[in-house]
Amino acid sequence: MKLSFTDTGRGSPVVFLHGNPDCKEGWSETIELLAKDYRCIAVDLPGFGQEAVLPSYRNLMPDRQARMLEELLDSLAVHDPVLLVMHDLGAYLGSSFAILKPERVRGIVAANTTFSAWYPGHLWGYLWTLPVMGPLFASAMRYGLKGAMGKESPAVHERHIERMIRNLDRTTCRAITRYYQVMYNPLFRIGQMIGGTPLDKKIPVKILWGTGDRYIPARYARIKDEPVRYVDGCTHWLPLERPDLIAEEVRSFMGGS
Repeated sequence: MKLSFTDTGRGSPVVFLHGNPDCKEGWSETIELLAKDYRCIAVDLPGFGQEAVLPSYRNLMPDRQARMLEELLDSLAVHDPVLLVMHDLGAYLGSSFAILKPERVRGIVAANTTFSAWYPGHLWGYLWTLPVMGPLFASAMRYGLKGAMGKESPAVHERHIERMIRNLDRTTCRAITRYYQVMYNPLFRIGQMIGGTPLDKKIPVKILWGTGDRYIPARYARIKDEPVRYVDGCTHWLPLERPDLIAEEVRSFMGGS
């Protein structure tokens, strides 16, 4: 299965992985701030975006996730280690790659995502796992997302919300169900709790967290004892609320290179 992507700019490679229910275009403002100095590759998660193809359950296993991203980077002749910038569900693909291909990862910049093995999940995630009904619950977001985000995350521009609503077609709704059925599987969760998050300790991690996140509380932000940059006034959608802050962290990580 091939990943849809955009490839902009030149320089050290930075890979952007979006959350649910967004797509690669959610990084466009951040990339505008960085493309002059870096090669910015934004990727649609399997099942998301305008060219969405429903992934099989097998393609959602960590080894396949890592292989898909590796194949994309190989096809683009990206041989230098990449900086992974990821939000929300994007960390599933990104972490799979970082765990299984650590030599290809320069570092990680993560915002409001599920690193913690002890994160119990949220109600909507469990509803999305339901057979038959899961895709219907995902589709229901089309009707409630605008109002909910208007109240919860007023700093998110309406164009981003409208894009996410458009993205919630039948394929993406079914993909959401499959992702969460894999991630919320009891055996998968128990394995996480026993094994923790086996990221290579040599991979540096920068974590940013909108403190108003009602889906993944800030107490689950820390990983590997890395410091967390908490951002007051922002919510789960920090990358859309503060693309300038994401760009600042990328530049800081790269040392201005």
